[in-house]
Amino acid sequence: MSLRIDALTIDAADADRLGRFWAAALGWTVEIDDDEDTLVIPPEGTGVQLLPLNVPEAKVAQNSMHFDLSTTSVEDQ
Repeated sequence: MSLRIDALTIDAADADRLGRFWAAALGWTVEIDDDEDTLVIPPEGTGVQLLPLNVPEAKVAQNSMHFDLSTTSVEDQ
């Protein structure tokens, strides 16, 4: 099975605001997907996108992050 990283997902209290902050800081672009999520898109071919997501819990430490992965095929094991 071949995996690739699609996005670095970041927990946020205000995902749109966080996404727009990082887009401005990095010089990347913002897109809103079909689920109304804010995607921070790097210049073509330079890396993975950032995906801030709203979470209901108040922040008590650093923002939690995880990779969103995708595959073109899933093989039975």
